[in-house]
Amino acid sequence: MRRASLVFLCGLLAAPGLAIAGGLRRPAASAELPAPERARVTGRVIDGDGKAVGGVTVVASATRAKGPLRRAQSDRDGQFHFALPPGEYVFLALDRALAGATPAMTVARALDVVLLVSAPTLDG
Repeated sequence: MRRASLVFLCGLLAAPGLAIAGGLRRPAASAELPAPERARVTGRVIDGDGKAVGGVTVVASATRAKGPLRRAQSDRDGQFHFALPPGEYVFLALDRALAGATPAMTVARALDVVLLVSAPTLDG
């Protein structure tokens, strides 16, 4: 009887998908957790004539929270996309010949952004 109980207990402890701690059953560490809510940001990079500009790196920078900068590349139609946590962001265009930035924008669930770029000028 003892051997059967021991085998049953070992089999129970080795059951996949379960971890027992403090008498409570919890999902195993490998179990998938729900993803945090993300907002969909779509945008377009354009020049002063309203023409699409492709190949521009667009950076989303949170204004209040510290965290990694998120980057996207505009395609040949000037389109770019982000999936961001809700918050306030500034969108910057990084290119050797062009520059541009948006004012701070609040991202809740979805946002469409137009990022106007132009050649930087040196005043002096």
